[in-house]
Amino acid sequence: MFCCFSVWGSTEQVDSAQSIYGSVSFSEKLGKLKISDSYRLDEIIIGDKRAPYTVIVYLSFSCHLCRKFFQEELPKLQKKYINQGKVKLILRNYLDDMASLEAAVLMRIFSKTSQQAVIWHKKIFDVQKSWKDSPDPQKFLIRIFAKSKKGQKAVSKLLNPKNETYQKTLAGLMKEQQRAMHKFRILSAPAFVINGNVHQGTLKCDEIVERLKIPE
Repeated sequence: MFCCFSVWGSTEQVDSAQSIYGSVSFSEKLGKLKISDSYRLDEIIIGDKRAPYTVIVYLSFSCHLCRKFFQEELPKLQKKYINQGKVKLILRNYLDDMASLEAAVLMRIFSKTSQQAVIWHKKIFDVQKSWKDSPDPQKFLIRIFAKSKKGQKAVSKLLNPKNETYQKTLAGLMKEQQRAMHKFRILSAPAFVINGNVHQGTLKCDEIVERLKIPE
C-alpha cells in the first residue's frame, strides 16, 4: 500500500475516523477531529524530488475546476518545467464531500507509487461528470477500481467503514486536510501553496510560473 502508517490506535481514534458520516459540513467536522500525527501520508510527488522549485496543489476529485487544472494546466507545467527538472509538484487531496473522500481513499489504497497515484487521478477526473451524475456514485466508483482486476466485491469491502485499511487511509487523508486547514487556512479546492504563499482558486500554468519567480 502506498500509505505508511503506525499500528491503528485507540477506539477513540477509530470512532473519530468514522464520525464524519452524516456531517453537514465536512470542513468543519474534519477540522475538529483529533488525529495522531502518525497517520501522515507519503507525499504524491510529480517530478524530481530535488527540483529547486516546489508547488503544492490541493485538488478535490468532485471539483470541476480541479479537473480542469489537472487536465489542462498540469500537462503544460509538466512539459515546460517539471520534466526539465526545474519544478516538482506535490499533489494533495481535499475532501469536500463523500464522493471525493471515497475516491481519495481508494486512490491511496490502490497506489504504491506517486506515478500510480497520478494515473488514478487521471482515471477519476476523466469520468468525473459521469461519476457525479450517476444515480449511485459509489457503485460507479467501485466499477472504476474493479478494473484493476480486484473485482467489485473486493473493492466494495474496502469502502466499508469497519475495514481497518479504510480506517487507516481515511485517518491519513483527514490528517492531511487538517494540515491544509490549520497551517495554510485552506477551505476549498483547488488551492496552491507557492513560495509559502497560499492561493485559493484556479491558477493557469503561466500564473504559477510567475509566482515561482523562476529566472529566465
